[in-house]
Amino acid sequence: PSPELLIVGLTVFNLLYLFFVLALTDYFFSRSQHFGDPSFAPPVSMIIPVKGKDDGMFENFVALCRQDYPCTQVIFVVGEPHDPAIPVLDQVIKNCPSSDILLVISIQKIGANEKVSNLEAGYQRARYDHLVFIDSDIRVGQDYLRKIIPSLADHRIGLITCLPFYRDSRNVPAALETVGVNSNILSMYIPMFLLGRMKYGTGA
Repeated sequence: PSPELLIVGLTVFNLLYLFFVLALTDYFFSRSQHFGDPSFAPPVSMIIPVKGKDDGMFENFVALCRQDYPCTQVIFVVGEPHDPAIPVLDQVIKNCPSSDILLVISIQKIGANEKVSNLEAGYQRARYDHLVFIDSDIRVGQDYLRKIIPSLADHRIGLITCLPFYRDSRNVPAALETVGVNSNILSMYIPMFLLGRMKYGTGA
């Protein structure tokens, strides 16, 4: 086929796939999002690997430490004793005196991936059987744990995964990137969820 015909064909295919994903997304979010037993609220250890400073880091961490949940342990893990995030973490601990917060400095490396080393160090200090792993640049609502943990009351479910979404763009190029990235996340994962092909945890 000619280059022009090929471009037209690819454009039509992409548009059809876009409408297909939009239909699946509408169906996915139209279903009830409340699963499990709301009264199921076992103690939870939250493990957050940290490296360097991110925009909004303090607010992100405070949101994790002030969950509307009966019993949580929050474990922040850095890989260096002079990591620039440590002063922010000290401030978070001071601002959340009633929260069970632990700061771990992990100097032992178990492989090439420092994040995995930090996760392992946090896991070793976790007191509870139910674990939440979450990246340091993620902002959650106060009801985050109330939404995800009840599904684990079903003995058939052993893992919950949450899809990250970008928001609060500061300018037009960033807003366009946000729309593109969020659309890509939906187009990749929602069909997999609905088709029963999502058998692993992903996302931040």
